[in-house]
Amino acid sequence: MGKACEGVDTVVHVAWYTNPSDYLLSPRNQDCLKGTLALAKGAAQVKIRRFIGVGTCFEYKLTGGYLSIQTPLNPLTPYASCKAAAFSALTNHFSSEGIEFAWCRLFYLYGDGKNPKRLVPYIRSKLQLGKVAELTSGMQIRDYLNVASAGEMIVQSALDKTLGPINICSGKPITVRELAETIADEYGARQLLKFGARPDNLIDPPCVVGVK
Repeated sequence: MGKACEGVDTVVHVAWYTNPSDYLLSPRNQDCLKGTLALAKGAAQVKIRRFIGVGTCFEYKLTGGYLSIQTPLNPLTPYASCKAAAFSALTNHFSSEGIEFAWCRLFYLYGDGKNPKRLVPYIRSKLQLGKVAELTSGMQIRDYLNVASAGEMIVQSALDKTLGPINICSGKPITVRELAETIADEYGARQLLKFGARPDNLIDPPCVVGVK
């Protein structure tokens, strides 16, 4: 890994396993953690100046609803646990090496390139065909951010001097229902949104909003 980082000023590490069907529980999270630590070791060997890692809001204790970088961590899945472990290990490693380190925790993203099974692409695909989009109650409160805006925020974190955790979020609460209705209005098709057709996930937190 060190050779690959030679001559590099800043590393922005976003690679991870994210198949929506199983990424939260997949054992491949362990592989991603090992790969992240190997990359960090190589980057430190050649004395890069700055390293940006990408984490998740699921690292936090979610019961508080509104999550700041001071919110305690309490990862509940292999995905979140491996992300939190990476954050802890890299914080200590880069501090001892005198390398700048920032950790960008992503909240709920939507936009171009997202997997079609995700909420926003699913709704759009149904409405474009004039078909019903079957949804939960939609009462969950979330922090949604366009992936392009998230990318800009990550780039900014690479260019500035901020250290430690950074919330990559909008900071604006919105219910899933409100989001779905906003999308449906683009098609004039609110009548195609069928709320309550799918059961709410009882272990899904009712509110997840980032605090910048």
